[in-house]
Amino acid sequence: MNEVAKHEHTDFDRARDKYLKNAKRRGLSPASVTSYQRHIDRFTEFLRQRKRERVTDIRPRDLEAFASYLSKQDFSTTTCAQSRSILEKWLRFLAHEGEVDTSVFPATSGRRRKWSQDKIVSALKRLHRQGVAISYPGLRRAGHGNLTNAACRYFGSLTAARTAAGLNDS
Repeated sequence: MNEVAKHEHTDFDRARDKYLKNAKRRGLSPASVTSYQRHIDRFTEFLRQRKRERVTDIRPRDLEAFASYLSKQDFSTTTCAQSRSILEKWLRFLAHEGEVDTSVFPATSGRRRKWSQDKIVSALKRLHRQGVAISYPGLRRAGHGNLTNAACRYFGSLTAARTAAGLNDS
């Protein structure tokens, strides 16, 4: 690989690796980390084709253009949505780290966030006391699918949220 090509890959790879290291620290499963890496790599390859060489070159419309690109490549609707979600998390992380401007990712709808780590832990403990199985199927059967989603968003996985709640044996 020539020196110019190395430089092109370095910034995106560094930003990806920094995010994935953080995701591992938050307790994301190895399979999820691999999936995140695949989505980020696919996006950064798309960006390189658009002559973006650094994370600071990412523009707000790049996410929309990438979503359109994926749908034209016959990726499923689920894969497209998953990719967008992962990439928005990555960009928010980079914005939080001061590496990209916050205008890079779409603004949230303005709705109030219902969950926090403390609320998730409290809900898991309460449901455990009520006899609800603290697992993906158990929580979904009991009508708490939103709690599993929140656990993944705030803790990286339901397992990590269970650990924080002291419910590892559930």
